[in-house]
Amino acid sequence: MTTSSGSTQETTVQTTGDALAMTEDRPLSTLLSLRSYQGMTDSEISKVIGFKERIARANGMTDAKIAVMMQASEALVQQSQESCTNSQKVLESLLNRPVTLVSNDGSMENGK
Repeated sequence: MTTSSGSTQETTVQTTGDALAMTEDRPLSTLLSLRSYQGMTDSEISKVIGFKERIARANGMTDAKIAVMMQASEALVQQSQESCTNSQKVLESLLNRPVTLVSNDGSMENGK
């Protein structure tokens, strides 16, 4: 069996006894809808496997990107929680301080 590539579809030359049969590969969507590789030509099988490899590679890259983004997101959440905790401590320390009111003329207004 000999295979030659065209620009959009591949043409397969099959030798059956003395006769030569030229067949064009079926569209990828048709090949993907089949339940098995049985009845596919070598070039059709290669086309399906190549497609599935590209999908697997793309899925792997997407999963890796998601993992990195999740780590970055978790770090931001942790920083936000720490900042909130620190802000709460500062607020509590300010609220717990004794307050001394002083008027514009410098006299104290809290009874002293």
